[in-house]
Amino acid sequence: MSEAEEYDTALGSSGPTTGPSATKTKPKRRSRIVSNLTRQQAQLKRDQDRRAQRALRQRNKDRIESLEAALSRMSSSQAEEAAARDERLRTLVEENRQLQARVEQLSGHGTRNQSTTITPPASWISPSEDLPQLEGHSPWDHAWAASPSITMRQQESRYDPIADSDSSRDNVAARSTGDSLPDASQSPADERPAPSALPTVHAALPNHLPPTCPLDHILLGFLRFHSNATSREAAKDLAGPAQVSLKLYLHPELTENVNPISRLMNEVLSTFSHVRAPEKISFMYLMHRTMRWQIFPTETTFSDLPRWLRPTATQITVPHAAWIDNIPWPSVRDMLIENPEKYPFPLFSSVYSQCVTVNWPYDATDAITEAGDDFVPNKIFEKHIQRLGNWTVSRDFEEHYPEMVQRVYSRD
Repeated sequence: MSEAEEYDTALGSSGPTTGPSATKTKPKRRSRIVSNLTRQQAQLKRDQDRRAQRALRQRNKDRIESLEAALSRMSSSQAEEAAARDERLRTLVEENRQLQARVEQLSGHGTRNQSTTITPPASWISPSEDLPQLEGHSPWDHAWAASPSITMRQQESRYDPIADSDSSRDNVAARSTGDSLPDASQSPADERPAPSALPTVHAALPNHLPPTCPLDHILLGFLRFHSNATSREAAKDLAGPAQVSLKLYLHPELTENVNPISRLMNEVLSTFSHVRAPEKISFMYLMHRTMRWQIFPTETTFSDLPRWLRPTATQITVPHAAWIDNIPWPSVRDMLIENPEKYPFPLFSSVYSQCVTVNWPYDATDAITEAGDDFVPNKIFEKHIQRLGNWTVSRDFEEHYPEMVQRVYSRD
């Protein structure tokens, strides 16, 4: 007889019961009393119990190891995410520091006092060449203390293409001899522009607020500093060529013979180290075209703007931050102007600069071409970024600003 059969016999197993009585009465429970087992059967039972206990302990051990491994992976992942956030925070802090330093450098290009105007140089002055300023006051303060709005300053100080037209040549001398505000004794009727002086499309400039962020300080400060280009030739020289120079982008040490606007755009975009080269060049292209038109608002500089970069009615009528003018999508610009509290510059610019792509399919070096002793965007690259359909956003942008997605991809 086998050990299993002996064990079953010892437990009182007599096999299945057949017959009518089996359906009426419950089978008796087997006796598990060890004293009823033989020595061999008891040893067999103890061995089985040991194996069961070992299997249970092994399962528990495996489960604990599995949980510990999962916890370790989660901890490692969280540590990596925390490190990435810390690194991103350090990058943003450094970029902010560089922008603040740039603002402080540009603050040297102010006015000696509110009644004295500094004549703009032939080219953009290096940040190291500080100009004197009124103690305790920033030149940005002088820029808006003299006039209620940037729009008024643009109308009265800068070269006016309307006044330069054939229909109003008699007004040129009067507009070129002084930049003072209208006399308080003038009646409202005297302050209304004559029909011949109504703005044309290319002369309708955006309506800017005082600076809202470091970038606004730089852009509006540049406009303010060069606002005394009252003659057509001076404004034209300052505006420079239609192509943005990338010489400083490729060779920062080559600072000679660089147009002031191109110099400014290169210095601003150099602080965005996290932006890929094609996108950085594209941002410079947009900012250069916008600044060039705002300094020298003629039909030519206006037509050089891509159609989708030209100001909307909202940009012209509603005071807004200057940085918004350089966002490529018209509907998004309107949304930013209409909801400034919802889209503050620090948050939006961080997401925008990291999540926008122009989908350039070639190497970054193919986006640049040599032009004499200068470097400019390649013609093919320029045509590529002039198509608004090539400006798209990543999933991260869509998650941050889902309400903008339709406006980004709308071609109305």
